[in-house]
Amino acid sequence: MFEITYTPFHIDVARFASDDFNPFHDKHKWQRIAGNPFGGPIALGFQLGAWLLEAVREARRQAGVDDMQRYSTLNIRYVDAVRAGDMLSVAVKPALTDASGDGLSSRFVMKRNGRTAVIGSLRTSNGPPAPLPDELAFALLLDGLPDRSVVPGGRWFLKRKFMLTSNAKNFLSAAGIDAFRYFDELDDRVHFPELYPASLLSSALLERGLHHRHDFIARPMVYSHHQITTDRDVLDRLRSNDRVNLIVSEENDADARLVHQCHAYTARGERLFHAEIGLVTLASLASAATVPA
Repeated sequence: MFEITYTPFHIDVARFASDDFNPFHDKHKWQRIAGNPFGGPIALGFQLGAWLLEAVREARRQAGVDDMQRYSTLNIRYVDAVRAGDMLSVAVKPALTDASGDGLSSRFVMKRNGRTAVIGSLRTSNGPPAPLPDELAFALLLDGLPDRSVVPGGRWFLKRKFMLTSNAKNFLSAAGIDAFRYFDELDDRVHFPELYPASLLSSALLERGLHHRHDFIARPMVYSHHQITTDRDVLDRLRSNDRVNLIVSEENDADARLVHQCHAYTARGERLFHAEIGLVTLASLASAATVPA
C-alpha cells in the first residue's frame, strides 16, 4: 500500500512543469468553468499516472520481479477526480505473466479518501508494437514542420516540445517522487521518467483546442482514460534539450466523447511512445463524481 496527499502547491508545480493550462487545475480560473462540481483545482491526470506507475515499479522491486522489459504499457481509467487534501492510497496486485509468456502485468486500484478513483494496469514486454506505414520517413518529416500546425493531410496536429531536466525534476516532485532516482548531475545520471514526456500531451491537446477555438470554460472536458506504450530504450537515450514531436489526431470537437490517437517521435525519427487518450465533456457525465483532466 502506497499513500500520498497533494497540496495546491503540488498541483501548481505539476501544471507549470508540463505546460498544462487547463482551467480545471488553475486556482484563478477553476470557478469560471461552467457546471464545475469540484470546488477547487484538481490534480492532473498525468501527475496521478506518474505516481501510480512509480508505485507499481516499487511493488515489483520489493517482490523481486524482473522489470527490465523494453516496452511499457500503462492503462488508466479515471473514475473520480482528486482534490487537494485528499488522502490517496494505491494497492498493487502481484505481477502475473500473461498467456503469451512475454508480457508481465500488474493491476492496481487507487482510492481517494477510501473510495475508488482510478483503476488500471501496467504491462511490460519485449514484443515491439506494430510500426506505422513509412513511419521513419513520416517522423523525420515532422521535425521540419512548424510548431502548432496541422500536418499535411489533415489527420494530425503537431506540438513540438523540448526535454528539460529542470521541468522533469519539478514534475516528479509534484507527483510525490524523489527526482534523485532519475537525475544526478555529479554521477552524470539522466533518466527521464516514462510519464514526463507523455504528460506533455496535455499541452498538445490544449494547444490543438486553441487552434480550433475550443471554449474550455463553456465546454470543459476531462479525461476518461489513458493508454500509453513507451519504448524505454528510446526514453533512456533522451537528454536535456532534445526535441520531441508530439502529434494528436484531429477529431470532431462537437462530440461529447473523444478518443485521440497520439504519437511522440524524437528528432532522430524514433517512436518514443504512442497513446490513446480519452476525453469526455463535463456536461455529458451522469453525475458530479467524475474524472481528472
